[in-house]
Parts: sequence; structure tokens; C-alpha cells
Amino acid sequence: MLITRRLVVATLLALAFPVAAFGQAAVPVTVGTVVGRECSIAWGLPTTNTDGTPVNAPLGFKRYDQATPTPVPVPGTTVPVTNLAPPATGNAATTDPCGNATPGQHYSWVTAYYAAGGESPLAAAPTPWYLTLAPPAAPANVKAAVVGTTCTISWTPPTTNIDGTTLVGSALTPVSAPLTYLVYALPNATPVPVPGTTPPTVTIAPPVGGGNATASLACSAVPSQSNVWVAAQNVNGPGAVQPSPLAFGAVPSTPPGVLVR
Repeated sequence: MLITRRLVVATLLALAFPVAAFGQAAVPVTVGTVVGRECSIAWGLPTTNTDGTPVNAPLGFKRYDQATPTPVPVPGTTVPVTNLAPPATGNAATTDPCGNATPGQHYSWVTAYYAAGGESPLAAAPTPWYLTLAPPAAPANVKAAVVGTTCTISWTPPTTNIDGTTLVGSALTPVSAPLTYLVYALPNATPVPVPGTTPPTVTIAPPVGGGNATASLACSAVPSQSNVWVAAQNVNGPGAVQPSPLAFGAVPSTPPGVLVR
């Protein structure tokens, strides 16, 4: 399960039960869809203690996080990465930003506790997630097609990040990490544009209602007889353009050496 620039979509197996009289029953804990620094972990709110009695006081939560699943943290001894103390009324937040985590593999557990004491034990297994800050890979299959009188330039959206990790956030949950496309149309095939440095000719933004930007544009949006590159961008920044440009509207060079014989 990955977090991104890649991103993570994972499910914590269960919210651990607190100790008798103070603990809550297991409730699913989920890792929210994240992309890079937008990472956020969320979990369910227990309603009962491990002995079956109702929760009777404000709840606090502790999140433990480490790079390996073992040795497991020890509640009461291991220092949690986050301690959301029980408030005077209501319960502590059931979400925790994780965007400042170190990129790489992570394993998280969440426990619940009362201010008077009694922290739940850990769930049987942690939730694994992976954080990478790599930007999206380059779009593929950039091409121009004419249907009737309509000319369109289109491309295949990336499904991975430049480090090879799955582009979970943008590919599967675009509302969380929508892709923007940067289109470069230049008169020459070199130098190759550098996303983030070279100003794009056209920027295709995600729709207001959510989702990725459209992976196409009208041919009229770029100058004729130009070389076209496309890069994908999300909150982790822009990726690279495709290796070879689309030679849009190219015409043959003048025939050399015209002779009369």
C-alpha cells in the first residue's frame, strides 16, 4: 500500500482495544489517500470499552510509527509520534497529518486512551504505507488525430511516479491528488523543455469539481509546425516530458539541388 508522491492507500486492520474499563472495542482504522506532503491518517471512533461497556469519557489517541513492523512498539514505553490528548469534552481528533514523515516505508498503529489512564493494546498488525515525494512519470503516446474537421492532440496519462512507484493518488483518487498537464510547443526539437523552468505553452488544469485534467487539447491551442511535449504535474511538482516530441504540423524541407537536364 503506497502513499505518494506516490501515495498510500491502506487500511489499518483495527483500532486496538484499550485495557478493561478504559479501552474501546476494535474499530477499523484507515490511512487516507495521500500524495506526498498531503499525507493524512484517519481512524474510526470507538464507542465501547473492551469489556463491552460504553465509552464514558473523552478519548485521546496515540499513533506509533516505525520503518519496520518488528519489534512492535510497547504502549506506555515507546514514545508515540503523535499524542492527541483527550479534550475536556468530546474526543480528540481522529486524523493525524503524516506529510512530514521521512520518505520510505512506514508501519503505523493507533491506540485509544482515557485521561485517567488505560491505553488500548496494539492491533494485531500495523498498517503499512510508503511515502515517496517523486513527481508523476511522463505521459506516453502523445499524438495528433483528425476526426472530420476536428484536430486533437492527446496522450496517455501516467500511472507511476518517476521512481517507479504506483501513482495511486492521481491515478485512482484524482480528487485527492489531481494531475495538471503542461504542454510545451516549441519551434525546434532541441533544447528539450524542462518542466518547472521552461514556461509551458498551455497549462491544462484539473476541473473545479475534482478529477484529473483532460489528457488532450485542440490542435489550434498550439502553433502549427511545432514540436510538442507534455508533462504531468501534481502537488509533488512536475515530472519530465516524454523522450521524443510530437512533430506537429511538420512539413518537408525544401528539395536540394534543383537541376535542369
